[in-house]
Amino acid sequence: MSALSTNPRVLLCTVYRRFSGVYVDFISDNFQHKPFSPCMPRNTCIGLRFIKRNVPEVELLEYPLWDEYKAKLAEGWDVVGFSVYQDEITEVERMIAEARRQGVREIWAGNYGALDEHMQSLVDRAVIGPGEDAVAGLFGRRVPDDQIKHPLVAANLCINHGKIKILNMGILYTRHGCPYKCSFCQAAAFGGGHTFNINEESIEDVLRRLRSMGIKYVLLYDETFGVDPKASDRITLLFARYGIRWFAMSRASVVLRNLDTWCERGLVATCIGVEVLSQKVLDTVNKKQRVEEIIEYERRTREKGRIYRMINYIVGHENMDEEDTLRDIHLLAEMGFEVFALSVLTPLPQTPMWDRIESTYGIFDHDYRHYNTEHLVWNHPYITPDRMRHLHREAHRILNRPFKTAGRILSRLVLPRRRSRRLAYEMG
Repeated sequence: MSALSTNPRVLLCTVYRRFSGVYVDFISDNFQHKPFSPCMPRNTCIGLRFIKRNVPEVELLEYPLWDEYKAKLAEGWDVVGFSVYQDEITEVERMIAEARRQGVREIWAGNYGALDEHMQSLVDRAVIGPGEDAVAGLFGRRVPDDQIKHPLVAANLCINHGKIKILNMGILYTRHGCPYKCSFCQAAAFGGGHTFNINEESIEDVLRRLRSMGIKYVLLYDETFGVDPKASDRITLLFARYGIRWFAMSRASVVLRNLDTWCERGLVATCIGVEVLSQKVLDTVNKKQRVEEIIEYERRTREKGRIYRMINYIVGHENMDEEDTLRDIHLLAEMGFEVFALSVLTPLPQTPMWDRIESTYGIFDHDYRHYNTEHLVWNHPYITPDRMRHLHREAHRILNRPFKTAGRILSRLVLPRRRSRRLAYEMG
């Protein structure tokens, strides 16, 4: 392959949409589409927005229809890159074939799907980890990790399949990577053990711009916000300074250490990975979490009164049968959390769980579309695929109550915002 020009034409894409008006969902994919489930239509790709912010020469094509994608390819490109997840590989493989047919010189892949060996075989380069520096290299320059600037990204929190918008919010990453090594998570493999903080000046610039747009809610997408105490302290002080109300994904132990301070600085919602309430199973998946921490997290956040709590939970652990799982689910239901994202245990490439399950039980389903954490793709020792589907549905029935979910969104997120607006009007 001949060398690219010094000013190549580069197009970065996501997977295509099959139908107009249908978008992948940030949240409600794991809520079985109940009418009052929270959702955020995914019509922008945050990873690609980061690259565009730091390498403005590239063009983005986010969630196009197939014909839109083909028409864009016809404009002529030296490099086409794809941000891809594991369950999107089948569709992206079709996109790659079309790009090759139209004469694209180089095909790249990034995001977690690039960890898959078959995906790597389809492309000229797989970018593992942040893509800013790799893409900047096409234009003869560097973007070191400590200079990565944050893009402005906004989204709508909705209910009723996205038809009712209730909050407009910014999306923010303050840190790349996660120091924990849960056996089911690809973060360690994707980051290669390398973690770093996003440039804080650019984060403050984003906060200023959000406030100028009238947006005062921010959703933090860090894998584990708060693992760098000094950096997270500076960030939360910024939130307080700009009057930001914020949502954080973290761990029970980290939230417990910071809960009082974070609430004083605008925390309104948290998301943690409970995964399971069995200490034996938590140890098996290397969660580095104690059941006692989950119980204490529930108690202290409940006492705060207005913290909205989203819980990630996994159905189908290898050392739990159906009876064990239902018992665990009922224990979790008694805790009274607001909403639950439920996943069927799914081994993913380059994780310890992938190696363990493949060697111990075997993986029988290689349909990429089934790697969306809603299907049993491996030979579970106690539960069949049909029973797992039933168990997944039953877990939703027990844990996710649509009216409770909607009511607490209104009482803890929407109504406080309206009261604060009214107070500001009366004082003004």
